[in-house]
Amino acid sequence: MTVVNLEPGAIVGYNGQAYKVITSHEIDSIKAKNLRSSKTHILPIKHIEPWHFKVRSKKEVELAEVEDKQWNEALRRYDIIRPYLEHGEQDAELLLTCATDAGINVATFYRWLEKFNDTKKVSSLAPKKRGRKKGSVYTKGNVERIIQQTIEDIYLNKQKVSVQKVCEEAKRRITVAGKKAPHPNTIRNRIQAISERRKHKNRLGNKSANQMYEPHQGKFNDAKWPLSIVQIDHTKVDIILVSEDERLPIGRPWITVAIDVFSRMVMGVYLSLDAPSAMSVGLCLTNGILPKDEWLSKRHIDSTWPIYGVMDIVHADNAKEFRGEMIQKACKEYTVDLHWRPVGKPQFGAHIERLLGTFNQDIHTLPGTTFSNIKQRGEYDSDAMSAMTFEEFERWLGIYITKVYHNKLHKGLNTTPLAKYEEGILGTDKIPARGMPRLIGDKRKLQLDFMPFERRTIQKYGIAIDDIFYYSDVLRSWVNSKTSDGKKKKFIVRRDPRDISVIFFWDPELEEYFDIPYRDSSHPVISIWALREIKKYLKGKGHQSVDEQLIFSAYEEMHDIKELAIKTTKKQRRAQSARKVLSNNKIADKVEVPPLITYDLEALSEKDVLPFDDVEVKGDYFNE
Repeated sequence: MTVVNLEPGAIVGYNGQAYKVITSHEIDSIKAKNLRSSKTHILPIKHIEPWHFKVRSKKEVELAEVEDKQWNEALRRYDIIRPYLEHGEQDAELLLTCATDAGINVATFYRWLEKFNDTKKVSSLAPKKRGRKKGSVYTKGNVERIIQQTIEDIYLNKQKVSVQKVCEEAKRRITVAGKKAPHPNTIRNRIQAISERRKHKNRLGNKSANQMYEPHQGKFNDAKWPLSIVQIDHTKVDIILVSEDERLPIGRPWITVAIDVFSRMVMGVYLSLDAPSAMSVGLCLTNGILPKDEWLSKRHIDSTWPIYGVMDIVHADNAKEFRGEMIQKACKEYTVDLHWRPVGKPQFGAHIERLLGTFNQDIHTLPGTTFSNIKQRGEYDSDAMSAMTFEEFERWLGIYITKVYHNKLHKGLNTTPLAKYEEGILGTDKIPARGMPRLIGDKRKLQLDFMPFERRTIQKYGIAIDDIFYYSDVLRSWVNSKTSDGKKKKFIVRRDPRDISVIFFWDPELEEYFDIPYRDSSHPVISIWALREIKKYLKGKGHQSVDEQLIFSAYEEMHDIKELAIKTTKKQRRAQSARKVLSNNKIADKVEVPPLITYDLEALSEKDVLPFDDVEVKGDYFNE
């Protein structure tokens, strides 16, 4: 991860040149000196980049590839240097105290500090794996399988058999099989490689493992500065949205929101038509950590949303999407403490609950609102009145957050959320400045770290996920790869459920991600939810198994059915409208004849009588 330090004295890049940060200027800009011209400039934060005097190529770390033993050691090292990092100032005496208390020398402490400060990632503190290169064969296949089976049979159970007993039993089984037994340390290394949580779970039970290894439900403290505490939650929005093309009702969306407790600023948001998931949480958190300029620009919103940066603590409820392994690990990687809301303690989520309530109150003024309950809705037909598409509502939401909510007086703050945030960042006579948060330089890596992953083998055809094939030349060197025990090697792949036309493959040798597209590039872009609907459709037609060709044929078939339905619906609506127009302009059944006008000839004066030749006759009057 590349971070950009915006503290005074830090060196940053802007428009291809190096600048030294002098101080914060406004909430979205800094004052900095150009190192070449020595002139002082005001630089907008959204265009600031990392600056390296020496170009260095740093390999990334895939969190899912970091073994539990290495990860736990990285966490231990971070806990040792953390008090010094949180102190905020260089203090030789504190450094010596931290190193002494941990039982390490000062040089080691300095080395850990340097590694962490270079990346701001916990994984940078993970020790390098010793021994042979990854993928090397340690023992022959049959011997390895016997060792693994012995560990499964007598070590990973509640009998709590000692490691020595496991070594003896493995040696006995290998000898009986007519093979040469390896050194006992080989077997000890296999046991040591098993995650501590798995050992604990199999030998002492799941409840004990959860108590030992799951994050503690932290005590709630008031936020003293911006980004110190962020609350996150979901709600189903009280509005019916319509489809983009035919503008027919498609249901209520879900919103995931993260709020900065100090300022009540909305830090992150994610809108979806699907129920909350780990993906919703990850996308909301990454939206919060990253600057919002690109998000606003894509939705044509001409306002500012200055809050960004890595938060200290995230408070979430106990829903399963917040307890996912990947979310927990990604939070730890970026030094975010994930705290779960204790059951029966509503005050732990009071701020986010009030915010979501405020949102819905204003949403009740929009067409298609469902209101909060049946009593409020009364005879209002939400489906019939619905008018906003997903994109239109998302844009409305962005405008509402940035132009209305952030600038509206908050009773609990006695000021606006935006003004409160500015106070915390820039400081006042009474409040010390927090300073500008660090920028995350590698946006792509951040988003991938918070994205769910799967493990897949690589075959000649590439990678298969959900009956769809993906291929790129990058995969060639890994086709039919095997592990040390002869099994097919599985690789880390991640996928954005909103667009499954490409997957992200982690190359363990090059240590970076590569985009792997559909093997058949003619296939259309679809989401994971569209794929599920296709499979549901095929199952309804009696297909017990499906393949890629059938999936995309069904997609086209469903699309044609939809288009026909849209045309039919439009035709019906046009016919109804035509009938209504016809009835409104219908010719009367009975023609009203005006009364016959008679004249009193005796009353006519001579001036009223004209010669026949002077009268103009139209039509064939005499022949009618």
